[in-house]
Amino acid sequence: MVRANNKDNKYADITITSQSDERNLDGSSQWSYAQSDYTTREESQVQKKMQGVTYDSYGKESYGEVLGNTNKGSSYWVSPEGQKFTLTWTADEAGFQPKGDHLPVAPVHEYELPVAPVHDDEDSTGFTASTNLLITFTPNKLATGWAEQQESKGSIQRATHVPPSVN
Repeated sequence: MVRANNKDNKYADITITSQSDERNLDGSSQWSYAQSDYTTREESQVQKKMQGVTYDSYGKESYGEVLGNTNKGSSYWVSPEGQKFTLTWTADEAGFQPKGDHLPVAPVHEYELPVAPVHDDEDSTGFTASTNLLITFTPNKLATGWAEQQESKGSIQRATHVPPSVN
């Protein structure tokens, strides 16, 4: 049992009641401890092959298989007000992912995007005006004008415009 000797320390009466630490040849490990104030912590890690960025001795970047650590753990403690907290986490190729009832949660916003009404009115050019209209501009073969394609309700209409030559 380990006891703090500092009289000014308000945590001097807290002692470590258990502790373990295991390191393995394959790079994995696990450790834990428990204290007399009921605080506990445990963590384990395993080396894993994953995709990542490596650099050679000249600083050249390459992407491929690398070894990385994945960690899992948990902590438990009681606040000075008596509230009990448990925190668990995983850290791997997806990032650090903590979980606990005391952690804030981002609000979920559910909304529907407005949809514009469709109007089937023909203008003076004979094109059907529609809010569901796809217009693309592509150079024509002469590279002096443009071609316009309009797609509305499954039919494609084509108009070509060549600007007048400048003398």
